[in-house]
Amino acid sequence: MRDACDIIAFVQKRPNGYIAIGDIHGCLHQLNQVIELCAEYRDHALVFLGDYIDGGPDSDAVLTRVRSLPAVHLIGNHEISLIRVRTGESGKTVPAHLTRLPDVSDTNFEWMQTQLRFMLETPDYIFVHAGLDPHRALAEQTEADLLWSRYDGEYAEYSPRLVVHGHTRVDSVQRTGNRVNINTSAGYGGPITALVLPEWRVLQSEATQGRSNADELQRMRLELEELRREHAPAEDPKDHGIGGRDGARL
Repeated sequence: MRDACDIIAFVQKRPNGYIAIGDIHGCLHQLNQVIELCAEYRDHALVFLGDYIDGGPDSDAVLTRVRSLPAVHLIGNHEISLIRVRTGESGKTVPAHLTRLPDVSDTNFEWMQTQLRFMLETPDYIFVHAGLDPHRALAEQTEADLLWSRYDGEYAEYSPRLVVHGHTRVDSVQRTGNRVNINTSAGYGGPITALVLPEWRVLQSEATQGRSNADELQRMRLELEELRREHAPAEDPKDHGIGGRDGARL
């Protein structure tokens, strides 16, 4: 991933706000719709929350598009899983939560390996792919916490900052206390969502193509089995050549 100084050079422009963009899952057409809607907020910093690939038909084109944009790019569980398969860390078996092995060019794959971060912190917000473990200090969050968490409570006792994440699919933007989930099921029948802060404005694409409930239930069963097998005990991101866990700070 990028060195922290590269991210800090970007956020030192002191943006007037942030636009967090949730899971994309290979849906290029809908991504372009959301980017167009974001154009009126040119003084806001873009933050992508990860899971650019898999699900929709255009994983590689989505990566090309997002890497062309001046933004903070976070990593999702689908990206790290693809990295491990292609580098041989997890063997050649496609992980259960990937619907297939996405066809990603060498250039975009190298970008995934070197330019993605685990977290972005600002004085008011924490941006992360999946969430946090409220029982663990921020500096001690593991890869499993940041990329695979399914915590559905709030973080009021943990931090006064708003935690913005995706990963767990919801039908509409879900806010619980100082936690907000903006993964509105792109690639699974829902739209791509962007959240404009501090205005609290929601921008959305048209709906993406959905999948059958039976297929989704089976995928979820396989994902749970895989999580039990691969993430106990939890692993530290520093052990996997992806870079630091603590993200950029304002």
